[in-house]
Amino acid sequence: IRPGADRDVLQIAAGGDTVAFLGMLDQGPILPYAKPEDDAAYLVQVFGEHISLDVEELRKLDPEGQVARVLEIAKQAHWVYPDICFEQFNHFVRILRTYTEAWRDYSYQPYPGNLTLFLADEQDHSDCSSPDLGWSAWVQGQVKIVHVTGDHLSMIHVPHVQLLADQMAACLAEL
Repeated sequence: IRPGADRDVLQIAAGGDTVAFLGMLDQGPILPYAKPEDDAAYLVQVFGEHISLDVEELRKLDPEGQVARVLEIAKQAHWVYPDICFEQFNHFVRILRTYTEAWRDYSYQPYPGNLTLFLADEQDHSDCSSPDLGWSAWVQGQVKIVHVTGDHLSMIHVPHVQLLADQMAACLAEL
């Protein structure tokens, strides 16, 4: 969900319409990272869980060089598709950074309905104190947890995406 999407859902509900289904993909309402001190720290914070990055090595490079180095390491680790070019990856990093900053600054409001959380089984959620990643503090209805395979990123890609689609279809069929 993008920051502010819960506001859209709240506006729908406030207008008298019913939100039949609200699903979240392996994400809690609160950004689990502190604000990074610089671009290099941000790249390590976001991608360091998946690939081996050295923040001091990145700090020796200009911002574009940092992104290029992360892309190079990601390709070597087979973590991104080999045909991803610098412009695509750099664009992705800029969008992700904008999204992250908006998320950090967003103020959530209580949601009156139910929420289904699709929780990735291969993702480390040990830093979260609740099994629903904190949604129960913001959801006045039930928080249903549906376990899916993969991690936060791979759950929406082959081969895991089919299970996610099947799980979503089952949830929608219950409505």
